[in-house]
Amino acid sequence: MKLRYTFIILILLISVSTKGQQVDKKLQYLLEESVKDFHGDVGVYVRNLKTGKLTYINADTLFPTASMIKIPITIGMFNKIEKGELDYHAVLTYKDSLAY
Repeated sequence: MKLRYTFIILILLISVSTKGQQVDKKLQYLLEESVKDFHGDVGVYVRNLKTGKLTYINADTLFPTASMIKIPITIGMFNKIEKGELDYHAVLTYKDSLAY
């Protein structure tokens, strides 16, 4: 439950409006160049903690978050492996009922 609230807070922080913020134009250009040939939807928000400058592409756009869950699941699995609660070579079954 705590992890769920952490993600909600993270999403809220990312979705905070970027209006009135100082944009790092050089980084903005580099970011746009790096994603221009990508054939999909991109959402990026970067803030330099030292200067406060930021850059973004579709930062206020909502995206399906299905793949975001992979990171905490992987962390949880490695945590269980480290504690000896799960074998690294264990066969795990994916259930279609958990599909996005």
